[in-house]
Amino acid sequence: MKERDDTFMVCKECDTVWEDGDPVAKAPYVILEEYMARFGKSQLWTNLEQLEG
Repeated sequence: MKERDDTFMVCKECDTVWEDGDPVAKAPYVILEEYMARFGKSQLWTNLEQLEG
């Protein structure tokens, strides 16, 4: 996320965020809107920086 030093994975199709590890079908995951709200940001892809990998 821009302006923060954290890295996380986001599914572009369903806006699911995985904070730890690889995508899984169960927790720990959260919807992008909820994750961004934790930091006072709106759910806009422009608030994110895509890393190559």
